[in-house]
Amino acid sequence: MGIDAANMSLAATQRPQSPAVAPSGPAAFSTIMATATADAAQVGTGNVARPDFTSMTRKDMFDWMNGKIRNGEMSLDDSSAFLGMTIRIPVGATQGAPVALDNRERVDFVQMTQNGIAGALSRNDDVTRRMLETALQIMRHDRASHVDQRA
Repeated sequence: MGIDAANMSLAATQRPQSPAVAPSGPAAFSTIMATATADAAQVGTGNVARPDFTSMTRKDMFDWMNGKIRNGEMSLDDSSAFLGMTIRIPVGATQGAPVALDNRERVDFVQMTQNGIAGALSRNDDVTRRMLETALQIMRHDRASHVDQRA
């Protein structure tokens, strides 16, 4: 997959219309991601500077992940587990169904990751298990690095 520099500058200078108010049909995944990226660029890591991975929204997780990537603190490979956690796809969704970053529902991403590791173990899926274990280590390390040492 190639990344076109022209598209990157377009995303940085233009903000696509919100998928919630799109005039026709479901929003494309690329449009939703471009909107979320533009929003994250405007607020930086914002309210997720001290992440609580046990109670944050999917958008908070996306913004945190995007900030880590932008700052060079996380590789794109390491971000794949987090990206998968940011998108909620309903069970009955069909191809072309709208996908959005939820900014309301609080999610326990630590528990979600632990459940994913248990599922990967039960399926003997070592690739997914390692990916999720890396994500769990990153979450634990990032949270620990933000603990106030003055107390």
